[in-house]
Parts: sequence; structure tokens; C-alpha cells
Amino acid sequence: MQERFPLHGLMRVIIGAILVVIALVMVWASDDLGWGIAATTIVPAIFIAIPGLSLLKRKVLILREQGVELEVGWLWRRCQYVSLEGAQLELVPMTGLWAVAVHKEQGRPYPLALWVKRSKAEAVLAFLDQIAPQGEWPRKQHEAAEWDR
Repeated sequence: MQERFPLHGLMRVIIGAILVVIALVMVWASDDLGWGIAATTIVPAIFIAIPGLSLLKRKVLILREQGVELEVGWLWRRCQYVSLEGAQLELVPMTGLWAVAVHKEQGRPYPLALWVKRSKAEAVLAFLDQIAPQGEWPRKQHEAAEWDR
């Protein structure tokens, strides 16, 4: 039984680094411009840097009894335990990529894997099914918004 599942990969780190470099170049280029034009480069740079920094993170899922730990970071690793007891798993489409979310009876859904390919998202579901009591955790169907149909 596999106990660790890395969500990060070389391609994620490369794409994240490219996005951060583009954002830094945009901020650097705005240094010589007037404040109005500089704002038109700094604001998009912020929106480019946010997903870039998120892609640079190291993320690993670690199986525990009736739950999973999400370990985030390279040097200072943070762990968060997510109990899967009474939970449903959902595969959510996100602008061409996918997310895996855990739904509990109360509270908001908790994302375990964001911005992954469909094959990686299905591999995460299969990885989590290793500790399921009946062999597979219940799945929740993604419901599109009424206006999106």
C-alpha cells in the first residue's frame, strides 16, 4: 500500500517559476512609467504571480487512519489532517484542469489537489480509496451552476 502521493511535479515548478518571472519583469518594467500606466502593469502582475506562487509549492498527500494529511512546503513543511470519515469526494473541473475536493456533512468543501490533470486527479481518488472502509469513498457529482447549462 502506497502511503505518500506527491502532487507536485517538475512541470508545475517550471510553469510556476515562469509565471513568477513574468510578474517580476512586469513590476520591474513599470518602475520607469507614470503611476497610471504602472498600475496597469502591476495589477496584472499580481494576478499572474498568485497562481505562479501556488504552483511552486511542494504538496504531498500522506495516508493516515481514516484520513489524510496534506503536507505543503519545501523547507518549513506544514501538515493539515483531513478526516475522511463520512466524507464525499468530488472531482471538480477548473478551466481546463481539475481539482479534488472533500465534502463533509457540515462546512465548506476542502480542496486536496488543485490545478492537476484529469489523470492525476483520478490517481488521487484511487490513492484515497486505499483506506476506504467499503473499498471506495462515496463520490459527489459536480453540479454546474444553473446559468452554466
